[in-house]
Amino acid sequence: MSGQDEMWLLEPVGTGQNADVEKLSARFSVGARKLRATTTTPLRPSTSRRRHYYCSPLPMPKRKRAVSEGCCPLSSRAFPSKSSSPPLTTANLELLQHSLSASVPAPATPPAMPPSASNRSSSPSRSGNTHDAIQKLEAYNIFVDDTKALPDCLQRFVDDVVLKPRDPATAPSPNAKKIVKRQRAAARVNEAAGREQLVPYLLFQGEFNDREGVELVPLINCLPEERLNRFFLPPCPDAKKKKTWGPLSQPRPDTCIGYLQRGHARAADCEAPFTDAEQTMLNDYVLNQSIYAPFLTGQWKSPLGAENILVALCQAARDGATIVNYLSIFYGIAYGCEPSPVDACHFSVVGDVITGQIWIHYQLEGGYYMHKLCTFAYDDQASLERARGYLHNIKHHALSTRLQSIKDTLPAFEAGKKIRPFPVVDMSESGGPLPSLPDIDASILRAPMTPASVVSEPTKKRRRVDRSGAD
Repeated sequence: MSGQDEMWLLEPVGTGQNADVEKLSARFSVGARKLRATTTTPLRPSTSRRRHYYCSPLPMPKRKRAVSEGCCPLSSRAFPSKSSSPPLTTANLELLQHSLSASVPAPATPPAMPPSASNRSSSPSRSGNTHDAIQKLEAYNIFVDDTKALPDCLQRFVDDVVLKPRDPATAPSPNAKKIVKRQRAAARVNEAAGREQLVPYLLFQGEFNDREGVELVPLINCLPEERLNRFFLPPCPDAKKKKTWGPLSQPRPDTCIGYLQRGHARAADCEAPFTDAEQTMLNDYVLNQSIYAPFLTGQWKSPLGAENILVALCQAARDGATIVNYLSIFYGIAYGCEPSPVDACHFSVVGDVITGQIWIHYQLEGGYYMHKLCTFAYDDQASLERARGYLHNIKHHALSTRLQSIKDTLPAFEAGKKIRPFPVVDMSESGGPLPSLPDIDASILRAPMTPASVVSEPTKKRRRVDRSGAD
């Protein structure tokens, strides 16, 4: 209501008043409606006053308005009234902001952790991972890229055999040029497709593989994604560490090269490295169901994948330690002592289709180590030719000295089984290796476990029950 409306005086009204009275009454009604819209208690004159007064334009003193919630200052209310709308002024906006900030509770601060709990690190164990972290491998005495120097005998072997330069009269490897040509295409596809583009030309294919466009090597077999028997994973020396980190993941090289089995040789009409009697002895001690005594493995990554070359190194360390442990037990049963690092060593190649590395794996005083021998680039033909020369040296050693050493050790291994505890790891009917132990003291060996990822137990059938309740 405006100030002018409030100044009209109520006076008695008789019958037959003129039209001015009706106009004034209409103005009073409009003013009253405005007042009711702004207050909860309507300011209406009493009945007695309406009876004895009529509206008159005479001024009158302002009356004190009734107190209502809508007229209260904003700071005196906890919440603004829904029925009132204060004027839009800077002061009212500041009051509104202050009121809202006071009414909204502040976020609760989390209670401080106890000193013993806040300083405690989370458990490093993982589940379902395809590789093992460096710290986890170290808990199993597997050391990735350790600075430890090679033993003298192994260093001489590396210098005289592995890193021996190729004869200048020998033509450089033609595969190096093919790898450079395919490298760009391999870098734009996933890991499996990139491996298919490069690995056949970087490593070796056997006669059984019958790969066109590459030289086929006798007596060997090259297969992808081959599982190794988990029984030969290095044991964890500390029970507390094993509980913290959990078991090592399944050893499974992306590429595995070893000696050909006689059955595969017959199928491909090619020569086998072992006689029937020698293979019978090896069938009691199986690392893989398709390949005997692998000597070269590979782990590969793609730039388009989520894993990098460090993951490949961890996987190669796990796989290499498994094969070294397999050979160490083999020679230990035969000769009753820890074998030479040269006899039980293994080689691996890791790469991400941009760069690659060649490593040697060996065991010394309970630890499993890997040492880098060479680094090369897939787009550099000169470095590829050098790396291919080292790989040829490894292959020649595996097909000559190493193979002969295993064949010569088999009779001693067969005799050692009768006087020393050893794990019998044979081929099951389903084709997977099943480790077991003879009925002798096996205190110096770990209790063998069937690798669940290789062979699974047959599902037991439930007995049928008749619906009537009788068996």
